[in-house]
Amino acid sequence: MAPTSISRIRSLDGLRGVAAVGVLLGHARLVYMQNDPKPWVYMPGVRHLLDALGAWDATAVWLFFVLSGFVLALSFRNSPRTDYGVYVLRRLARLYLPVWGAVLLALVSMLFISRDVDGLGTWVGAHPPTPTPWGVIADLTLLSGTGSNVTPLWSLRWEIFFSLLLIAYIAAARSIRPGILLAVCAMLSTVGGIYENALLLYMPMFGIGVGFAFAWPTIERWATALRERLSPLLGGALAVAALVAVMGAQLAPNLLPKLGVTSSIALPAMTTLTRLVSVSLIVVLVGTSVTIGRAFSSRMILWLGMISFSLYLTHETVLLGFVYSTAANPVALAGAVALCFPVAWLFYRAVEKPAHAFAKRIGARPADTTAPTYATAPGAGAESPPPGPKP
Repeated sequence: MAPTSISRIRSLDGLRGVAAVGVLLGHARLVYMQNDPKPWVYMPGVRHLLDALGAWDATAVWLFFVLSGFVLALSFRNSPRTDYGVYVLRRLARLYLPVWGAVLLALVSMLFISRDVDGLGTWVGAHPPTPTPWGVIADLTLLSGTGSNVTPLWSLRWEIFFSLLLIAYIAAARSIRPGILLAVCAMLSTVGGIYENALLLYMPMFGIGVGFAFAWPTIERWATALRERLSPLLGGALAVAALVAVMGAQLAPNLLPKLGVTSSIALPAMTTLTRLVSVSLIVVLVGTSVTIGRAFSSRMILWLGMISFSLYLTHETVLLGFVYSTAANPVALAGAVALCFPVAWLFYRAVEKPAHAFAKRIGARPADTTAPTYATAPGAGAESPPPGPKP
């Protein structure tokens, strides 16, 4: 029997946009906290908020990985006869062309704004003052690491690997129960966290998204049955409370040492697993709750989802330009954060959207006007085969 087709989940587009904004604010937080912050930031409420922002920044890319696995697997689940070779070419074009644009933007910025300035904190100091040929090549290819000219590109490397291995993930999802796949991927990722193995930590996160894609009809049935038992007001309130709780769980690992969890195995294991569960539940809640889904499908949030990949790729260059030019002046930093959004929109219009259109033409027949491009990434928006969701 053919699998149930799942329609586009617009709220997950919005979730991607919110996550990209979280990465931007997390980096701005690092700059501010590492450059003589004002005493008021150490007040309990403010400090907790900043800690939450830092925790969200640390795992927002995990959310992108899960969403990528979910959306791409859902596309293949809805369209099982998709040409895999065409998918790979379109996917790579859709990812690499914006990456090259972001690298070019960073290089142009370095020409006009000197980065040879010390004493601006460890995050700023991790960026090279001048580009090196090998660093640029690494950024443009992504296969052997990155050159730190645009540090968010580190996550695109794993996206490329997942893109090439997607068929293996789909085969696994069709061979075993989704629940087993989810458990195995969570276990493998936790082991990766324990041994600080990036490959083992990140690649199973895509598998969690794939597992959700194949389990989604069941998840939706459970959500529908729960909604029928509760009034709309109570159901919405419980969903919002649950979302706040699971987002707050990102702070739980900071409390583990205070609770006596200090083992070199137990601490990273519980930290990784807690954040994985939190990220997974965020996807489920935003994707199934009517109340939360309505908020994440608002016009502004969906606009953020549309430009999220461009925002993810360009925000660092904008922030660094202001930081180096103004010695991390707080007012200028706030202005830089605001400027990131119009810059991302212009990048989307000038680079990402044309790249998207170009990718759709790869392998398309003359009458094929809805050909999928399969292009998710940390913050990336794209089309998938109707009626699958927009990554």
